Amino acid sequence: MNGLGFLAPALLAGLAAILVPIVLHLLQRERHDVLEFPSLMFLRQIPQETTKRRRLRHWLLLAARCLLLALLVAAFARPFLRGRAGAAVASRGAREVVVLLDRSYSMGLGDRWARAQSAARAVIDGLDGDDRATLVLFDHGAQTLNEPSDDQDALRELLARATPGAGATRYGPALRAAQGVLEESDRARREVVVVSDFQQAGWDGVPDVRLPPGTELRRVDVAAAPAPNAAVVGVDVARAPGDLTGAAGDTVILTARVRNFAPEPLTGRTVTLELNGRTLQTRAVDLPAAGVTPVVFDAVALPPGESRGTVRLAADALPPDDVHHFVVGRAQLRRVVLVEPAGAPEATSLYLRRALALAHDPAYAVVARTTRSLRAADLDDAALVVLNDVPPPDGDVGRRLAALVRGGGGVLAVLGDRSADARWSGPLAELAPIDLGRVRDRRGAGTAVGYVDRTHPVFAPFRDAGDFAAVRVFRSRDVEPPPGGTVLARYGDGPAALVDIPAGKGRVLVWSSAMDNRWSDLPVQPVFLPLVHELARHAAGRPPAAPAVHVGDRVDVARYAALHGLVLPDAGTAAPEGAVTGTGAARAAWLAIAPSGRRVRLEADAPPVLEPDEAGFWQVRALSGDDTRPRPLAVNVDPAEGDLAPLDPAAFTVAVGPAPQHAADTVAVAGGTAVERERRQSLWWYLLAAALLLLGVEAAYANRLSVRTR
Repeated sequence: MNGLGFLAPALLAGLAAILVPIVLHLLQRERHDVLEFPSLMFLRQIPQETTKRRRLRHWLLLAARCLLLALLVAAFARPFLRGRAGAAVASRGAREVVVLLDRSYSMGLGDRWARAQSAARAVIDGLDGDDRATLVLFDHGAQTLNEPSDDQDALRELLARATPGAGATRYGPALRAAQGVLEESDRARREVVVVSDFQQAGWDGVPDVRLPPGTELRRVDVAAAPAPNAAVVGVDVARAPGDLTGAAGDTVILTARVRNFAPEPLTGRTVTLELNGRTLQTRAVDLPAAGVTPVVFDAVALPPGESRGTVRLAADALPPDDVHHFVVGRAQLRRVVLVEPAGAPEATSLYLRRALALAHDPAYAVVARTTRSLRAADLDDAALVVLNDVPPPDGDVGRRLAALVRGGGGVLAVLGDRSADARWSGPLAELAPIDLGRVRDRRGAGTAVGYVDRTHPVFAPFRDAGDFAAVRVFRSRDVEPPPGGTVLARYGDGPAALVDIPAGKGRVLVWSSAMDNRWSDLPVQPVFLPLVHELARHAAGRPPAAPAVHVGDRVDVARYAALHGLVLPDAGTAAPEGAVTGTGAARAAWLAIAPSGRRVRLEADAPPVLEPDEAGFWQVRALSGDDTRPRPLAVNVDPAEGDLAPLDPAAFTVAVGPAPQHAADTVAVAGGTAVERERRQSLWWYLLAAALLLLGVEAAYANRLSVRTR
């Protein structure tokens, strides 16, 4: 809407003051010359009717005074021009322009990148006078290419060198970069130009940033009609179990997950499996509309070491997400020390041994020791110690066991006849002070495991399956959990069945009934095998290594290398949750080599965290220590970027537009709020200057008239 507006229209009531000079002019009396006359006694008084007239004189003076008051009132009411007229006035200020250019890999689709560069170049070409521009490239992060500059040639050169990357779109980092530039600017006008294909997948709600008041936000959408697109979104690795001796199987079954983003089905797409550069298998699949299809390959025998795998989908309009890399190796055996009573029958640990031997993700190498034969050296490199119906050891062995737990290892204590009848003693008891009570003997039908915490990682696999109520427990030992301990399962009659106790960087799990076929029938129930596997995995603390990461993920390379077989510098100290401890690898400098050959050095004085910006196989290795072998790191593009559904432009503009002001100042006008438009135009200053000039003219003219009438 065009026209004149006022920030404080109520002050226009002051225009009533114009009546003051008019009234004063009307009341002004004419002056008469006084004549002396001797006497009026001989004159007769004759009444005469007269009409009292008042007429305005000095019209120019009156007009000047009225105009002076009008100018003062208008100046205090803070006027501004709306519409095109206001835009013309505001255009006289220099601009601070920030160009946010999306370089996510979806911008490589068709001619999107060429159109984006052309749009950004047009903004640079439009700089005039003291205008400055900043070029920011963004995907999952933001990179500011220059300080605010009016050098158009330098800006064009930076733009020409920019290319799409391998990251996914995130608008928050880009808007924060623009906010920082604009808040430090001294230019009268501020402008943000966002050049993107504006995908819904890149929008994670309202970002924690708002542009400064008065900022003009422009969107340049370079997306054409969405093209059909499919992507390999992941690869699942299932290991074949080993034999009963504890040897892990080296055969894996790989399943690729292929997602069709298009609303219509895609038929006859080929999916190829490669391992160490060799093509092994190819599948032809039909992809349903907007769904995920599993593609199962035949079992593959892995060679020694770690293998580099790649699943390729027949290339479509967006090739980066048609390739998925992963790293897979033979199962790493994790050492488990099983401690059993001296002279105990073989059946005491038979079920535990067989259950641990059947584990394959991870796999365990079980070393059996009795309370008499156990030595401190037996605990070196152990991930888990199982105390099967024995009390915690004392002396050097007890101290070594406590050190293992403090460093991140685990203990699974299975209570039975030979367990201590009172509080645990020894070094382990300092970390996990457990009070043991009497043995409950439930003759007859026994009791069930009536409660399990299915939200806990140990029982996560049993959320949808697993009937613990079918387990019959005939004998158990009462356990009083220490402060900080958590009861994860209870028997039907109330006592604790499983207690989880964090201890140092590791943990102690206590199962309060023996795992043989005398105290319960748990070993012959279907839940026994997965329960033992989950107890061992949770107590040992180190999860299996992820086969791949995404571009932009933060990767602790020391932890990653440890999960892929790094030899720890302190042989007897297990790493908590896969992190490297001690003075060796964790504090060493690291080298990461990108697929392009670019080298990234991670110094020893900072955490060895890598944020890969290229898709493909990286190599990471420690530059010092006993183990400097390179480990492959598979990095893939984020498949979410392959969803080309558009973002609602209104949601984007409303969410990231200029920050709201006081309610009285939020009247919207073309080019900004009323406050911002008035501030840029500053019409009140011109009105006040005109009023002061008119005041001088009025004073001079009034003085001249006064002299003439004397």
